[in-house]
Amino acid sequence: MTQRTILITGCSSGIGLDAAHTLAQRGWRVLATCRQEKDCEILRAEGLESFVLNYENTESVQAGAAQALRLSGGKIDALFNNGAYAIPGLVEDLPRNALRAIFDTNVFGQFELINLLLPAMRQQGHGRIVNCSSVLGFAAELQDTHDNLVHSTAVIFGLPHKLNGFCSFRALIGSTLLCLLTRVSSL
Repeated sequence: MTQRTILITGCSSGIGLDAAHTLAQRGWRVLATCRQEKDCEILRAEGLESFVLNYENTESVQAGAAQALRLSGGKIDALFNNGAYAIPGLVEDLPRNALRAIFDTNVFGQFELINLLLPAMRQQGHGRIVNCSSVLGFAAELQDTHDNLVHSTAVIFGLPHKLNGFCSFRALIGSTLLCLLTRVSSL
């Protein structure tokens, strides 16, 4: 069986770091990305392939996607969009640049990376996209809230609906985590 390749973002700590090590132990070729080179150096020292991919910067997203495709010979079996962060506080207390930054990272960066990798997945006839987000995304639909993480997370929930027609999806709900799995079908 051919080794499967996954690109994982947000691997400097937490879920991304654990997913990278777990999948590598299970035989996957893991391309583990982080926002900062110093974190990538640590991952490389632990035996993982790692490079910088920062959702907040379009050039970084484009370079990261190109590097992933180059390293994998153009074949990405899965993408785990895990990188994200929160800014505590009410929307009216945060500067506009902070709100832009969180949406650039938690929403637009993930969409951009999907757009860059989706053609390769379509061409190979398969692929999985896992978008990891906070369960707080449900709160945007359940209550009137001013939490910026809630709103950026709620946008990610709508993503599989926009991919409908050539993808199927299902939601996996944990106590503090929601992952949206999208399977890319050949067209």
